[in-house]
Order: sequence, then C-alpha cells, then structure tokens
Amino acid sequence: MRILKVDPLNPEDDILKIASDMIKNGKIVAFPTETVYGLGADAFNPSAVEKIFRIKKRPTGNPLIVHISKIEHVNELVEDLDIRRMKVLERLWPGPITFVLKKRSNLPDIVTGGLNTVAVRMPSHPVSIALIDMTGPIVAPSANLSGRPSPTKAQHVIDDFKDELDAIVDGGETIFGLESSVIDLSGDHPILIRPGPITIERLRNIFPDLVIDVDKIPSSSFDHYMTKKPLYLFIGTVEKIVKSILSFVEKRKKNFVLLCSEETKNMYPDNFRKVIMGSRVRPFSIAKRIFDIMRKVDKMDVDEILVEGIEEKGIGFTVMDRLRRSALRIFE
Repeated sequence: MRILKVDPLNPEDDILKIASDMIKNGKIVAFPTETVYGLGADAFNPSAVEKIFRIKKRPTGNPLIVHISKIEHVNELVEDLDIRRMKVLERLWPGPITFVLKKRSNLPDIVTGGLNTVAVRMPSHPVSIALIDMTGPIVAPSANLSGRPSPTKAQHVIDDFKDELDAIVDGGETIFGLESSVIDLSGDHPILIRPGPITIERLRNIFPDLVIDVDKIPSSSFDHYMTKKPLYLFIGTVEKIVKSILSFVEKRKKNFVLLCSEETKNMYPDNFRKVIMGSRVRPFSIAKRIFDIMRKVDKMDVDEILVEGIEEKGIGFTVMDRLRRSALRIFE
C-alpha cells in the first residue's frame, strides 16, 4: 500500500495526480473528506467498484455514494432534476450532505445496488475536491471494513485494510468525524435517511416538510459502527446515566473502560478506567472524536466498553444515532 502524504489545505498537484491516475486505471485509493475517509474508485468502472465491495466485505445491495467536485457532474449522474432541486444542491454544496436523486441509465447498477436512484455528494475538503477535479466522479464509501467504526485518520484505514488497498492519500484528521447527512429528494417530500453533521434543526429551516426515516436507508439492515468488544450505551438524564453505570459495574465485576464527558468524569470512583469523549456543552467535540475513541478503546485490555449517552438534539442526535447502532445493549 502506497502512502501519499499531502498538505490538507493546499494539496500538492503532483501527489494527487499519482492518486488520480491510479483511480483512472481501476485502482482503489483511500482519501480524506471533511466527514470521514472514503474508499475511492472510478464511478463508471464496474470492475473497480466491485473491488470496493470485496475489500470492504460490503453487501452488494448496499448502494455507494458518488462524490463530485462541481455541479456540472450532476448531469452525468442524474436525470429529471428540476430547477427547485438544483437550487437546493447549489445552496448546500459543497458540504457534508448527500442527496438521493433519480439516476441516469449510464451509471453502473453495482453503484446503486440496482435501485433507480443514486446518492450524490460534493465534499468541501480541499483534498477530495482537487482529486475529483482531476479524476471525475468517484464512488467513496467510508474506508473501513463493513460494520466497523468509520475512519477519521489514515491510520484507521491502514488498521482495517493493511496492504489490500493500492494507496492512501493521507490528509490528516478529518474535520467533522461523522459521515454526511443523507436526504432522499427522489420523491414528493424530502426524507432524512441518515443524520449527519448538518443538524436536523438547520435542515428543517431549509426543508420545512422534512420527514425523518432513518430506517429507509438501504444499509439500515446491516451492522454498523461495531467495536470488537461489546459496547453498552446508557441514556437518560445525567444523574440517571451515572447511577445506571455505577449499578451495572457493581453487578458485572468485569474489566471495562468508560467513555464519559468532561462534566461527569468526577462522578465516578478514581479507580474507574475512563476516557473523556468531550464536553456535553460542546457536543461537536464529542462528534469529532467518537469514532477515533471507539477504535482506541477497542484495542485496550478490557472486556467491555461502557458509554454515556448525550442529549439528542443538534449534533447530539447524530452522535446518538451512531452509538445506538453500535451498542450491543441500550440501558434507558
């Protein structure tokens, strides 16, 4: 596996050209976006796309997101896009949001899982924009083994794939640390099928008729964000969470690590093994680090991972969506 280090703000063209040429030749190259690292292949090369499914161990019925760098790329992928929807795309792109739209027939079925729609995103990360500019539309699911926490650093990608990839463009840590919001615009009403960095409150200002249906996303039936160690999630008021964890630990008598907040770390005994997720009053600090922390504690010599839930509003709604999916059991 080739490691191509670039300046995340001003990526070097000569280095990106190496990655772009590899993708054009059917190779698989991981690269950073502002959300998480993606596993990139030419969107119009079915054999290259098939490699992604095989390497990730991803079910083939699980569609991929096509990443673009300019609005003109939409016309290569999408049909029946009216002016109203186009204005929405132009308003929110580039950024951490994906839209599901009616696909053109020239797009390989393997990209869309055989559906008549395609998920499209224009990232804002300088590395991904420049790479796609050189290459054209790139499919880029998260660069992790299917079911594992998403990668926010190049090392996470290396940990999952070792030498199975052709290259990684190392642009440092990602900005948001969570995957993009996904909104289905293929029907009469916009449907949020995956929450992401753009909060529901802000999305409702843009889409007053927004429907939330996180079970509609095709991947909802598959495991996501799973740690190798069992993860238990505790939700409720802060007082209830602390009380539940103390009771759980007393009964279990197992070796554990606790993921807690800055505000609650002193509410537990000193002998508890604790990792601070971030601050409850600054939930973006938790969102940015949660996948990285999950991967780190999964390597610890512990039997179980205990996690405090946070308030499910703003970015907290997205964080809790990921934690709920990763938990073996939820204590309410």
